[in-house]
Amino acid sequence: MWVTEVCRCPYDSGMTGFPPRDSLPDEPGVPDELGLFEDLGLPDDAVVEEMLAVLRDRGPLDVESLAELVPSAEGDPEDLLPELERALLDERIADLADGRVAALDVLLAGRVLTHRLTAEQIATATLPIADIEPLLALASGYEDFDILDTELDAEELTARGVVLDGSVLGDLLAFPPGTFDGFGPGDLLVFGADEGVTWEAVAGEPGSSTAFAGAVAAELSRVEPIRLDAVLFGLFVDDPAAFTTPHLPLTELLHEGGFARSGNLVAEADFDFEGHLMLAAFDAYAEQVGVPVEAVPAVASFASLAETFADGDVEDLEERFAVGRSGLYAELADPDVAETVVDQLFDENIGADALERAALWVRDHGPRRVTAAMSWIAGTAAEAAGRIGEAETLFGAAVDADGGFDPALLAAARYASDRSDVVRALSLLSRSTDARAAHTIEQLERFRPEEHAGLGRNDRCWCGSGRKYKVCHLGKADHSLDERAQWLMVKLAQHLDEYEWVRWRYLLADIRSGFSEDAEHVGSLASGDRLVADVVSAEAGAEAEFLDRRGHLLPDDERALLAGWVQERRSLWEIEEVAPGEGLTVRNLRSGERRAVTAPEVGDGNDTGLVVCARFIPIGDRWSAAGAVVGVVDETVDDLAVLLDADTVDPVVLVAALSGVELPPVEDV
Repeated sequence: MWVTEVCRCPYDSGMTGFPPRDSLPDEPGVPDELGLFEDLGLPDDAVVEEMLAVLRDRGPLDVESLAELVPSAEGDPEDLLPELERALLDERIADLADGRVAALDVLLAGRVLTHRLTAEQIATATLPIADIEPLLALASGYEDFDILDTELDAEELTARGVVLDGSVLGDLLAFPPGTFDGFGPGDLLVFGADEGVTWEAVAGEPGSSTAFAGAVAAELSRVEPIRLDAVLFGLFVDDPAAFTTPHLPLTELLHEGGFARSGNLVAEADFDFEGHLMLAAFDAYAEQVGVPVEAVPAVASFASLAETFADGDVEDLEERFAVGRSGLYAELADPDVAETVVDQLFDENIGADALERAALWVRDHGPRRVTAAMSWIAGTAAEAAGRIGEAETLFGAAVDADGGFDPALLAAARYASDRSDVVRALSLLSRSTDARAAHTIEQLERFRPEEHAGLGRNDRCWCGSGRKYKVCHLGKADHSLDERAQWLMVKLAQHLDEYEWVRWRYLLADIRSGFSEDAEHVGSLASGDRLVADVVSAEAGAEAEFLDRRGHLLPDDERALLAGWVQERRSLWEIEEVAPGEGLTVRNLRSGERRAVTAPEVGDGNDTGLVVCARFIPIGDRWSAAGAVVGVVDETVDDLAVLLDADTVDPVVLVAALSGVELPPVEDV
């Protein structure tokens, strides 16, 4: 069947037109009204409540066992695992050292922790949270105290008389002034969390806890450092009597056992917490960004430099980014790292100008091996800003600096292809080991120019133009415009690989899929669905931008052909006649115009009388479908006509309508 599918309107039949959507932004970019590019990682409240109910009833469980018992699993617990992983972020769910999870309120029922007052704490009515932090997740509304950050709330703490000399780290509990009047230094407070966090004074000197010291030592024998709360919660599970009566404060218990502590981490004495935290941060950053750990310093420094240019804070750049550290940029010479850096900084909305300036600065101040990568990054930024001539020069410089730098070879080959210099394009691509190069080579090989034996470079060209062969057709395709229309489509498809349009493709692919959770399916639609590609080209504006930005690179006849494509709008057509293996005749339902469409793939004529939504584009004296041809059922025709008659057709609404997908109301997004 030539028609790809039949569209059914996803809206109530009583509605006229489609629900209103916000108009597309004036500035280049992708609307994110549906939140498709945000991963907030927030758990579903209903799932959290179900998990807590199971944990309260069954006790601590591993995640897989928990998934089997949560009602939302509905027979397939694996489907719920991603949601459970997000739900585990809820502070009411405790992680145990053995990997199980538990309901925190059950764990803390009847447990108490203590803190020993100092003279300054009595005078300022503030306490550090270190000794009682495991209880604070259940502090409901903090009715008896506020939690103040020593950095964010420094002014308020100073007004209370707290001396912020570096010895006070993290958060402090701030009670009403005078709360501890009548207490003395060394007095103990005991805290519980049965119904919120409560406290009272404790008489006498409490004892130590050998069970706690043993649990810490046992876990440290397995891994270092350990999470204090995870070990403590594990002890609560194993020993129902643990910490049900006052003990020494956690800080003193750890000191007594010879352990070192940094925040919630505990290790043997003299452990390098700073180095450990730095390595952990490197690992986390490497995983987040998608680069090797050894490249993290270079990536982070380059990102900081780009942000510096974006902020306009460009004083003392050499001292801040070059002295003693210029060598670390060497990791940016890796093509995969360089491409990841560009994607990451564009994701973070670093402007193209700042990115280009940062790349050129590192090219001048870093090691020689990064010259190609930095020239390519600068060229990519210039291209994103629409400075095509500058970008082409920078890509050429990157290839000159390193003839094997794949991203630069691909970029330079694209310019040669746009200019229809297929010989140079194929030469550049043949030097690349990137899989994308092999695919492009396959597309371009059919446009390799024919040899004209005996014709010298300075002879008049065979085509009759009167120009020398080397100026006119040497190394350039001599195929007809009808044949080169397919090449023009390849050039346009490469434009859709630019950052902004990739985001558009994924946005529309997600809608096209019906908001599928199958990332592979969405990715397949983003890269290969004809409707998605054509709507990005036409209604989202990629085709017009390609003409505006890169049209001057094209041969004159291709540029004129592309301009004709840009003028053609999507419409509703009735199929009147079908010539199997050749094409069909269609009639525009809005204007009455008839067109003979070339379509060798059409079948036996069963589509006659069908109404389709399509965009037909001119190629010489014939017409061809620009992308998917979608069949439309009768009850949808009027609504689609209203949508398509608008001055600006919203790509989001259009793809939803043609895919039978109902969009959430704007106010609910």
